[in-house]
Amino acid sequence: MQVSESAKASVVSNIAALVALGLMWADLLVAAPLDYSVHKTLHILGIMLFIGNLIVGPVWVLAA
Repeated sequence: MQVSESAKASVVSNIAALVALGLMWADLLVAAPLDYSVHKTLHILGIMLFIGNLIVGPVWVLAA
């Protein structure tokens, strides 16, 4: 079975993310890479983009 390069990259990035998450849960990392206010701002921006895509996506489908 052949696996595409993008699938390989996806698997590797997911494993790296799970390892980083495991280290954070085990309190093995010293500190968060971002300040709390920056982290919170990124979360708020992310949810705004997510909700915006949920609203705009179906509108584009209906308009097409």
